[in-house]
Amino acid sequence: MVQPSNRGGSAAGAFSLGVTILFFFQSVSLAGEFNVAAKPAIVTLKSNAGARLTHSIELVNQGAEPAEIAVSTADWQVDHEGEMAFSDALLPGSCRPWVSLERAKVKVAPRSSQRYRFQIDVPADAPAGECRFMLMVQAAVDPFVAAMEARGMRVQLPIQGRIGIPVYAALGGAKPALELLRTYATATGSGPQIRLELRNTGTAHARLTGALVTTDDAGSSYNLVPTRSTILAGRTMYFSLTPEAPRAGGEKPKVILPVRIAGQLDYGIGEIRVNAEISQNSIR
Repeated sequence: MVQPSNRGGSAAGAFSLGVTILFFFQSVSLAGEFNVAAKPAIVTLKSNAGARLTHSIELVNQGAEPAEIAVSTADWQVDHEGEMAFSDALLPGSCRPWVSLERAKVKVAPRSSQRYRFQIDVPADAPAGECRFMLMVQAAVDPFVAAMEARGMRVQLPIQGRIGIPVYAALGGAKPALELLRTYATATGSGPQIRLELRNTGTAHARLTGALVTTDDAGSSYNLVPTRSTILAGRTMYFSLTPEAPRAGGEKPKVILPVRIAGQLDYGIGEIRVNAEISQNSIR
C-alpha cells in the first residue's frame, strides 16, 4: 500500500508545466473547483538510526466537486535572506530515498477530509542530524488545463498552485544551537529596518518565537517581531524585525533611530538574548 516517493528526475520536471506558485498558508483555490487545504502546516518528528517513522497529514477538499490530489516530495534550500528554492531532483545529502508515500494520487469527496500516510525508513548507519524534505500537494490534473482542453484548446503554460508542507525529522538527538552575531539596521524606502544576524551551529533547525521591546528617544515603546522564524542547521541567516501593532487592526509604529532593543527570542531548547542600541551610524 505504501509506495516509494519520487526519488529522482530532472530539476526541470518541477516546472515542465509552466509557472509554479507555492503556498505556505496551507490552502489553495483554483479555477475548476479545485479548493483544497492540507494540515498541519509543519511536521516535526524525532527518531534514531534504523527506525521507521510513520506519520500522516490531513487533506481537505473544501470544494463542491470531488478533488483528485497528487502528493510528492521535493528537496529545498534557503539562502541567507530566507528565499527558498525547490528541486524535484535529489540534492546532495537528500534523505528523500528514505521516504515512502501512501500513494501518488488520492481522491477526496466534496467538503470532506482524508488522512494521507507517509513513512521514513531511517538507515541503520544514518548519522545524527536532520532529515528534511517538502511534501508537495497539488491537483492531479491542473483544473485550468482540464477546463481549457474541455473546450478543445491546447494549453502549454498553465499556472500551477502547490501546497508545501516542510517535514523535519531530528535523528540521534539532533538539536539546534543559536548564536547572535550582530544587531544592526538597514535603510529601506519606508525607514530603518532592524535586523539580526544569527548562526545555527547545531544539527537541527530552530524556530524563533517571541518579541523584543524597543524604546526610542521620544519615549515610545513597542515590540519588534521576526518577519520569519526558521533557521536551518549549520547556517548563518539574517532576520528582519518588524514593529508589532499595539492592537489588532492598529497602525504599526514607525522605527525612528536611535532605539534601544532588549528582550529574548526563544527557540524551544534555548533563547537568544538581545540588548543593543541602534543609531544612525548602525545603518548598513
